[in-house]
Amino acid sequence: MLLQKREERLKIDSESERLKTCGGGLRSPSYRAMENHIQRKGMNKMNQTQTRSPRKRLLSLILAVILMIGLLPISAFATSASAQAGEDKAATQDSEFLRIFHLDCGRKYFTVSEIEGIIDQLAENHFTHLQLAFGNDGLRFLLNDMSLTVNGKDYSSAAVTSAIKQGNTYLTSGSSGELSQSDMDAIIKYANTKGIQIIPLFNAPGHMYTAVNAMDTLGVGGKHIEISNLTDGRTSNWAVNPTDATAVAFAKALLQKYVTYFAGKGSTMFNIGADESGLDKDNYASYAEMVNGMNAIVRAAGMTTLAYNDGIYRAEFASSQPDVKFDNNIVICYWTEENSISVAEFLSKGFKILNNNGDWYYVLGDYLYRAWLSTQWSYQSALSNLQSTPVTKMMGYTGTEQPMGSILCVWCDGPSVGYTTGYGYREKNQTNQQSVYNLIKAMAKCNPDYFKDTAPVLAPVDGGTVSPVKQADGSYNVAVAANDTVQLKLSNASDVSWSSNDEAVATVNAATGLVTFTGKTGTVKITAQLQPVTRADEGASYTVTFNVTEKGAPIPVTVAVGRTSKAYDLTGDNLPNDGTYPLGDVASYTVTTAVDSWKVEGKANPITSGGKYVIGNGSQYLTLNDGTLGTADESSNATVWTITKSSGGYTIESGSYYLSYSGDCWNGYSLSASTSSATWSWSANDGFYFTNYGKYYLTYSNGWTVSYYASTKRQPYTATKVPGGKTVTFKGVAVGNTTAVIGDTQYNITVVNEDLDNAATLPIQLWITNSPIEVTGVTTKGSGEFNDHYNGGYAYYVTAKAEAAFGEKGVALSRLVPDAVKDKSETSRDDRDATYVLWKGTVLNRATGLQKVWSTDMTKANGRVDYQYVRYYNGSWAVSSDRENWTIVTGEGSTGDAKNCKEQVIAYYMQRTNVTQEVITDVVDWGNPTDKWAAARPTQYGVLDFAVKYPDGTRVPDSFPKMGKTVYFHCNENDETGVVFRDVNSNYYRRIGLISGIDTTGYEIYMITVTPTSDTPTEQLTGKNTALTTSTKIEYKGTEKVAWVDDEGNLPSQFKPNDAKFSSISGNYQYTVGGNPNIEGLEIYQRQGMLVTYYIRPVATMDSLHVHYINKNTGNEFYTYPINVKVEFGKEDKAVFNSQIGLDTPWKGPLKNGTVVNDMNVKQTVSADLSTMPAIGAEYRYSTYTCVEVVRSDNGKDVYLYYTFTNSKTFVVDFGLPLEIAPKDMNTELSGKVNKVEVANADRLTYGTVSVKNTPADGYKVVYKLNKTIDGYETINLTYSGVNTETFKEGSVTWTAYIIPASNVYYEDSLATFTNGKGVAKDAKWSIDDQATADQKSATQALEQLGSSGIYGKDDAYNNSSKLSMGTAHKVTVTANMANTDAWKAQPTSAWPTAQFTFKGTGFDIISLTNNKSGAIFVDVYKGSKAEGDRVRSYVVNNYYGYTYDETSKTWITTSGDNALYQIPVMKITDLDYGTYTAVVTVFYDGLFNQTGKSEYSFWLDAIRVYNPMGKDYDYTADNEGYPQYIKLRDELAKTADTSGEKKVVFIDGAASATIAQYANYGPNNEVYLAQGQAISFKLTDNTNEIASIQIGAKAPDGKAAKMVVNSSETIELNTATEMYYTISSTDGQFTISNSGSGILSLTNLKITYKTSGQTVTLESLTAAEQANAVAMVQALFAAPVETFSPEAFQADWGRAVRAGKRATLTVKTSADVESITVDGQSITDYTTRTQRTGWGWWSPKVTYHVFTYTITAPAQTTDYAVCAVNAEGTASEPITATLTVKPTTWWNWWF
Repeated sequence: MLLQKREERLKIDSESERLKTCGGGLRSPSYRAMENHIQRKGMNKMNQTQTRSPRKRLLSLILAVILMIGLLPISAFATSASAQAGEDKAATQDSEFLRIFHLDCGRKYFTVSEIEGIIDQLAENHFTHLQLAFGNDGLRFLLNDMSLTVNGKDYSSAAVTSAIKQGNTYLTSGSSGELSQSDMDAIIKYANTKGIQIIPLFNAPGHMYTAVNAMDTLGVGGKHIEISNLTDGRTSNWAVNPTDATAVAFAKALLQKYVTYFAGKGSTMFNIGADESGLDKDNYASYAEMVNGMNAIVRAAGMTTLAYNDGIYRAEFASSQPDVKFDNNIVICYWTEENSISVAEFLSKGFKILNNNGDWYYVLGDYLYRAWLSTQWSYQSALSNLQSTPVTKMMGYTGTEQPMGSILCVWCDGPSVGYTTGYGYREKNQTNQQSVYNLIKAMAKCNPDYFKDTAPVLAPVDGGTVSPVKQADGSYNVAVAANDTVQLKLSNASDVSWSSNDEAVATVNAATGLVTFTGKTGTVKITAQLQPVTRADEGASYTVTFNVTEKGAPIPVTVAVGRTSKAYDLTGDNLPNDGTYPLGDVASYTVTTAVDSWKVEGKANPITSGGKYVIGNGSQYLTLNDGTLGTADESSNATVWTITKSSGGYTIESGSYYLSYSGDCWNGYSLSASTSSATWSWSANDGFYFTNYGKYYLTYSNGWTVSYYASTKRQPYTATKVPGGKTVTFKGVAVGNTTAVIGDTQYNITVVNEDLDNAATLPIQLWITNSPIEVTGVTTKGSGEFNDHYNGGYAYYVTAKAEAAFGEKGVALSRLVPDAVKDKSETSRDDRDATYVLWKGTVLNRATGLQKVWSTDMTKANGRVDYQYVRYYNGSWAVSSDRENWTIVTGEGSTGDAKNCKEQVIAYYMQRTNVTQEVITDVVDWGNPTDKWAAARPTQYGVLDFAVKYPDGTRVPDSFPKMGKTVYFHCNENDETGVVFRDVNSNYYRRIGLISGIDTTGYEIYMITVTPTSDTPTEQLTGKNTALTTSTKIEYKGTEKVAWVDDEGNLPSQFKPNDAKFSSISGNYQYTVGGNPNIEGLEIYQRQGMLVTYYIRPVATMDSLHVHYINKNTGNEFYTYPINVKVEFGKEDKAVFNSQIGLDTPWKGPLKNGTVVNDMNVKQTVSADLSTMPAIGAEYRYSTYTCVEVVRSDNGKDVYLYYTFTNSKTFVVDFGLPLEIAPKDMNTELSGKVNKVEVANADRLTYGTVSVKNTPADGYKVVYKLNKTIDGYETINLTYSGVNTETFKEGSVTWTAYIIPASNVYYEDSLATFTNGKGVAKDAKWSIDDQATADQKSATQALEQLGSSGIYGKDDAYNNSSKLSMGTAHKVTVTANMANTDAWKAQPTSAWPTAQFTFKGTGFDIISLTNNKSGAIFVDVYKGSKAEGDRVRSYVVNNYYGYTYDETSKTWITTSGDNALYQIPVMKITDLDYGTYTAVVTVFYDGLFNQTGKSEYSFWLDAIRVYNPMGKDYDYTADNEGYPQYIKLRDELAKTADTSGEKKVVFIDGAASATIAQYANYGPNNEVYLAQGQAISFKLTDNTNEIASIQIGAKAPDGKAAKMVVNSSETIELNTATEMYYTISSTDGQFTISNSGSGILSLTNLKITYKTSGQTVTLESLTAAEQANAVAMVQALFAAPVETFSPEAFQADWGRAVRAGKRATLTVKTSADVESITVDGQSITDYTTRTQRTGWGWWSPKVTYHVFTYTITAPAQTTDYAVCAVNAEGTASEPITATLTVKPTTWWNWWF
């Protein structure tokens, strides 16, 4: 096949100058020249080997270069417009005051929900940005593609990701956690919805601990600086060394990844940190270069760079190294004055400042208070400094320039500090999360002028015919006539579409936002919809409402007595002065005038003396504050100057200051503000300037100055004074109506009465299900009985007053009723002493049914209204669940008896039980948890108990009942309350409506189970007539079932079966996953108990101890859990594991000295018995294991238990066929004993699927089938059940089958993803060429266990796969019609058919059928799991094969018949760096590659082989397959043909008449093809001690049998076209491979495996004797044996030494019995007969001899030649060696 490497893909493009492949061939002139050259030289024949002269080679090289240039995209020659655009974007920032919150999520991992909670707080408090410091010591944000290229070397995404995770683990002592790309996508999306922008922070060169560790792990080789190595729980600070180019390149490569991502997400700023970088005088300049380089990366992406101040112009180096400069377009985050230049100095250098005041810093959990015993950066210090320091007050700065914004920082120096559960050192009742929220609120509250809503604003602007007046609710009043207009604008948006919801009132121009009114009155909403562009808030919409009245029409105003209306803008003439005016006895109105403002208009030309102007350049405007000059981004913020004409020019004045200048022409001038006037000249062309030996211009260059050079002129802009507008408000005095005409508008005022003091109250009843709650001094007892029995049951209610709930949004129900109640009431029917907590509000009425005492529980009544909020508004009471939709309520009749009640407004409560200190339980029902239960001694009851279970299996409490914890419920058979029922067998049971678990400090619930006292309803705690007392022992012996779990992945294996999951007795309530830890509808049989067990895990803190369980065989940690302990200040070293902790005797049980008292005073003991820990998987708990070692860490905080497991086997797959695992394959003892097999993790496999054959006939086999390429361990957890033949008891055992890939894996075509052609090529559809037999369709691969496997790449299932691999292939045909250029232009979405697969490894083969109907394909290889980004390899492959071997002529001839070669590796790549790649095969049509004789050709994808999926260094030595080396025989044979004298592989042809010949390769170029009678010979170097095996890849590709003969001693018959490997030796030496079969023998690779890594062999040149021996071996194989010929005389000599390239002649003298000779197999029959005497003198006898000569051009080096003598019968002698000595050639020899 013609194989050309492509640097750029041939693709369709509308630009005529670019390369196209849309039909008929190649269109580029340079490519056409190449094509003509190829055609002239006859290279359209596939793989024809040619020897080219140096001149031809040079021509080919030139043409190849032209071809590559023709293939380059136009973008390669263009400048980057995007980079230029980025400069503009980065140079401008919104002039709005930025309110930024900084979160250190690099040291500590924060979840998405935790960050979203912070975003909610920021939005509520009018912040603008959230800065996520994901790269700060730690690096806790990982992109999908983390691949890096550093100094030309590629590092895979998987390797980088693993290295970063490892670094994070080092940073935080074993724990880790990172945000994924999908996590960050979600965060940004959520922030956008809240109007919060994200600023990413990746700190460099300092604070890169994780990144530096990753750099070292990857072997990048960069240097670093260890600034601090801390052991007190804080993170260490390591920096890349800025003087080391490799380290800097690594940091920049990481930075570029994140910059690209965040720029694509719409971020406008990126913080590079640059603080605390270990600077000294020697690295300061390099640091500056690195910072400027990082700034360039950020700005090139269109973002503004932020950085901290302490390194930039660092005070201790800035003066001594004045030539070191920093880009002043970096925004400085000024946080400290230590070692820093001042704010004023930064401003003077042109920098902008963000006020990052370090006094506001808060270190989470007051961690530094613990470390330093100082209040610095504690919650209290941060709060105090926020309250005393305005956001505009910068450290040490007394000037008037304001910062761009402020930054409030939360740092996490101690990553182990809890966020939602941890507490500060002094804020014992306030979580750290609450502390963060409070600080956010404090900054906003203390700076109300800055923290206000600044989301994108939709508002009217100049340009319309009328001016709307904004109202307090945000709407606009506008009085219009027909065709009046208002121009709308959405701030900070450019691509907006506009729409109107009522075009009868107003229409809007969809593109411009110009609103046109029809003259009709009403309300109309105009919506601005952001178009999906690159904005972070793309797709958002904003709406403005117009209240439209006729011009001159009265404006109605409604106001309550004693209240003031919203403000109305006044228009017209003769407006009243500011003040309050009466409107009779009904109302009054107040007129207020706003402060005057200035409106900046266009450039002034000419200047009017005494006029008002601002000075600017269109983007920056001159400001003056208390004598200090500055600049502003917006003209509206500029200083207004008075410019006055004087005798010599102009003076520029503002207040008491003049714009002036000072200096001289030698030392330069500076701009200043002075109380003395200065004279300026001005012209429209030059702007402002003065003259002194030349013109000095007023200019802006990183600040306002005067300069001899000015490319642009600074001009005055006219400023017009805009008087402040007048507004009016109305206040109600008395109910009534009145009218006021103010200006040109009439106001009709209506005053209504809303007397809150006399408003109706609302009764809210308090209940727990059907029992009322009385609260002393709070509730009122109803005046009538509230039940149907008239036996003393009364309701109790709270009276809500209107003033407590007044407002449109109302108040929370908890504001009106108690949120918790300690009930002490006593009745004749029950006596409880319980705590109740507010649950929900409910409204009932006669239609829904009322809640009555001792009657049906109505908490879930149909038709009820549930609510959480209550309001009194507009004279009515109402309730709501969302504060948007309100239901009017009255509570009519609820203060009396039930029969007269029409509506109940209820507050329902839950009963609270403190099970332990770890968990609180709320129950929607009432029961009695005290010993007073015994007073009534009922016989009809149900019992509810609670417990918690720790990760180590410790259960608290461990016996029942527990006083004050056990809850007793009535279960009366005559119950009428709707909570007692009967099952199908008439057994009574009690329903508990809802049980809710609440996590407490330091612990979280991940699972809840329920366990009855018995699974048999009739097995009861007491007899039918026996009362239960609180002293009766309760044991829970029933089946434990899971009722709730937070995530299915956390479900222990024993709870995975369906019969282990909760279902209520009635069947109405089931096991649930996720959400709050609740159980709904728990049902308990009468006289039984139910134990609710909360499975909890501690939330690890910096003080926690950790227990680690490790598989010593693999090194994997399979389980870990923390133990939270109490730590007394100053005694931290006491909260550790016992130094004598270890295995006890026997070892299986608690550890010796392994007991720890946790922070809840519960004793927890570390155990080596895995079966006691429910969270550990069954594959470990129920396997055969031994704990062999216990190790305590040096600091005593961790203990490690190491285990060995024997219940596992590892199997190796080298093919993609299904794999069957029988019980006996796991353990021979299981044979015949299994009656069921289950796969515990069938739904969580990584690389394949698993099915089970659960019948005796099928042998209880597990079938594993790959559905993707495998590159790691696949773990299959098997449970075999059966009957023990000795005990006759049911039992089960768990085994683990590990599946790993071999060093090469062969997959069928079905693994790839196929895409049909589109558009013009839509008929190019993939189909399956199915020739499979029934055996092939059901074939499975051999099961090979690691350590006893056969050859990798050999499977008997393929022995008879003589044509297509396993009988099937995917085929597609493309035609000339599909390549029509014009058609592709007309249908630009057209595409060729493709096949795609993703793999991990170092290379692959694409295996295809090739014949005279085949054509060309593209093969592109991409880095990563997607076909995107730059290609790492790109090829064009000509798949045509039009030849067959003619047995008669012994030559390859062109054929038109069926000549297919099957399963050919048409594409072979084996030299990729180990990593993940995606390969794409594109089947295209081009006339250049069509030699089929038709206007079409086809391609078959038959199979794929992947090399080294586990990496080159994975240890397969257990199978003698370690560290394989592949040598491609075809390439080595080609080298022999091209290199004179070097013969490492020789081709032998001729069978019985065999000689060494030139290999004529008419077959595909990745294989060597041997017809019958042909052979090759080669020799491996001596490395015997390290070689494990020598194998050869071979097959019979033409459907006929081939016989591979190895060194004439072993014959292997091949009937398969599948390339498989065959062992030929385990030692080195010479090997001659011959084909004695009728079919073609294909040889692909030599595979040499080794005993140790790092070994290689090479092929050695064959000596003449070795070549001759090989020829003789082949001759002997095909010819009958003959006698050996020994000539009487035989000698050969080359004569003198010759130089390379010169003629050399071999003279061979033989006796007369020699008729011919051979030289290296070449026959020479011409000779000269001569005689000579045998002695001295004429009398000596004469002898006759033959002289043969052989002339050649001398090769490049000394070479041996094998010479044989042949007699008249054709018998050859043993060869002799003739050595031709070649001298080196110099330039001198070429000329002389």
